[in-house]
Amino acid sequence: MLSYLSAPIGASIEITKDCNLKCLYCFQGSRQEGIELSTHEICSLIDELARMKVFTLFLGGGEPLMQKDFFQIADYAINRGLEVGFSTNGTLINHSVAKEIFRKKLGRGLQVSLDGSCPKTHDALRGEGNFNKTLQGIRNLVSCGIHPSVAVTVTNHNIFDIPNIVSLAKVEKIRHVHIMCLLPAGFAKEVYGQLDPSIKNWKTLKKTLVELAQKVKGKLTLDWGNRCYEPPTLDFSEKDYSSVDKAFAGCPAGKTKAVIDCFGDVYGCDVLKDTSYNAGNVRERSFKDIWDNSDVFIAWRNRVADRIEGECSKCKWNFACVGGCPAMAIHHGNDICSSDPSCPINQYARKGISQLRL
Repeated sequence: MLSYLSAPIGASIEITKDCNLKCLYCFQGSRQEGIELSTHEICSLIDELARMKVFTLFLGGGEPLMQKDFFQIADYAINRGLEVGFSTNGTLINHSVAKEIFRKKLGRGLQVSLDGSCPKTHDALRGEGNFNKTLQGIRNLVSCGIHPSVAVTVTNHNIFDIPNIVSLAKVEKIRHVHIMCLLPAGFAKEVYGQLDPSIKNWKTLKKTLVELAQKVKGKLTLDWGNRCYEPPTLDFSEKDYSSVDKAFAGCPAGKTKAVIDCFGDVYGCDVLKDTSYNAGNVRERSFKDIWDNSDVFIAWRNRVADRIEGECSKCKWNFACVGGCPAMAIHHGNDICSSDPSCPINQYARKGISQLRL
């Protein structure tokens, strides 16, 4: 069995806490107070990530385009050999910004958040007037030769608008639509029960997405993860997984992924950022020391299938999902080795139902 990687495959640096929006379910929540990493400190951190041979760097926030040196930081990372991506709400992408994104070759790793096909849907989640600003930002990108990916966070408010979002993406020459589930972090903790769609509605959406993917094939691509925790086939078994698959199955936190917030605190996951999951601070210790020796990261790496507690430990597919999402378990008052209570297979087991239909 493998132990751990000498570096994360991908790292995220949240380069600013500032954002020009206040989305209803923002996983960052209320703005923290503190001294943000300077551009010099961020570039020094990038040097360390490059020396460790990290493959990809994701620049987040806040809204990363609000960091005054965003393009300098991105350019620096590219020149150090990192594949750079970033996520934006799109509202700040005027034609000049779009041209700079194109010039710096940042288009491939760019993701724009789009949560509705019209102002009524999108703006209810992201604020009045922002749909038109985001759409104009996308159009500015396309006019410069960049066909971005868009990310859609699925809620009860927009789940039935997803086909329209895909249609809009096709018309606007967007190359990819990434469908995401809502997670209980930040502001979303307060509205999670209200906004999170039922598994029944997710299953219906999945069928719709399979059909849509065929209809738009050759025009754009879709992905939607596995919110329902369904195996690819009912005869899927452990023999289908290699030792490498098993070593890195389940949540990537601390195994292949690390997140550094704008104050230098290091975490395994961007939605689990309370004190209990703080692995250290890059102003006090090197990132390499934190990655190699932090008790928090060691705990993440010890989160393997045979240490999962609860209903998931009895599931024949636990080797693949390793207890589901730990953020879900923690939201319900448990710990990182507890079973994800949102898993429908888990729910069936608690009710004594053994049959699963795909």
